[in-house]
Amino acid sequence: MTPGALSERVVAQESAHLGHGLSTAATLPAALVSGKGVVVHDLDGRRYLDLFGGAGRCLLGHGDEAFTRALADQARSLVVSRHAHPVRARYAAELVSLAPSGLDHLSLVSTGSEAVDCAVRIARAATGRDTVLVFEGAFHGRTTGVADFTDPRWHPGPRGHHPVVRCPYPTEQDDPAARRLAAEAVRSALAGRTVAAVLIEPVQGSGGNRACPPAFLRTLAELCAATGSLLLLDEVVTGFGRTGAVFAATAAGVRPDLLILGKGMANGVPIGAVLTSSALAATPPLGLPGGMSSTFGGNPLAVAAAAVTLDLLLGRELAEQAAVVGTQWRRLLSEALAGHPAVASVHGTGLQIGVRLRHAADERAFLEAGLVVGTSGDTVRLNPPLVLSHAQADEATERIVRVLGRATTRGAAA
Repeated sequence: MTPGALSERVVAQESAHLGHGLSTAATLPAALVSGKGVVVHDLDGRRYLDLFGGAGRCLLGHGDEAFTRALADQARSLVVSRHAHPVRARYAAELVSLAPSGLDHLSLVSTGSEAVDCAVRIARAATGRDTVLVFEGAFHGRTTGVADFTDPRWHPGPRGHHPVVRCPYPTEQDDPAARRLAAEAVRSALAGRTVAAVLIEPVQGSGGNRACPPAFLRTLAELCAATGSLLLLDEVVTGFGRTGAVFAATAAGVRPDLLILGKGMANGVPIGAVLTSSALAATPPLGLPGGMSSTFGGNPLAVAAAAVTLDLLLGRELAEQAAVVGTQWRRLLSEALAGHPAVASVHGTGLQIGVRLRHAADERAFLEAGLVVGTSGDTVRLNPPLVLSHAQADEATERIVRVLGRATTRGAAA
């Protein structure tokens, strides 16, 4: 697929005025302007399968009529307000009813990074400790408040604002010995009772869509309970059906002290949240009136988007669909790429899948084949809208195989 002139012109216009820190996808020759479900089109009319959904933000698919109607209705009535609102009251009650037991308090913010910052501040205030234990390969945001928690590979900028302990992240692909070593590293770090919080993603996104064993999450919960640290589960990516369950915590049988949400929560409309117990949420000074306020947090427009997203997610059983389609797609990819010299592994859970290569992943090559994907180092990240069909998964697999075939041929020729 050759670049389109209209798309290239828009890319050039943006490059002339927007910061270089913008997503690398914005420099690729495709100005995406419309979509329906998993299919998107660029300004030149070229068709793509969106297998990344804006890093997992688009759960319902593009152009969903019920979502669009709810957003427009709210925009017509009230966009911003600092006062109580019926949509927010209903949404908070419904979300709490779905959360792990005991997480009965909701703090609403604007992004996942802000939610991580909020959760860590609560943990530090509640424990009187400063250190945060995080994991290799993690991504928890790039703002000053949370950059220390992100692996330097994903944010090489300034850091050193917060005391951090970094431990190995065990995956489903690791052997039992590696998993035991990871657990021992955490146990050793918590022994001194100086760690305020253990912060972990059930499935690492930027880390390559790698899932850690549910048993490891349960071990973390036990270690935290025994040492006075708080368990913070970052479900900014995994939350709301991505892994085949509404929350990965519930599927793993884990009750974190704080559950962090964002990305797909409102189908792409900026919002983030922290679920915790009323007791932790009341910790001073953060629990005092205004202590956790956020300029745009909980505004009626964003909450209306979150509310309709949750209603449609549950009503259409999209988490269940993600489990079924994701399992079959992962099996199909594994079979199609078995023995491929360029492929190291196919892994993941639900519709959060990684294809790890033996060389750097080239996002542009997939775009040229009509596929929108994400990449992290040597891994192709697949986080499509949860409405992905079996037929679309089949089509995507065929194109992925063709791209990797070409990549292998080019590599051999070089």
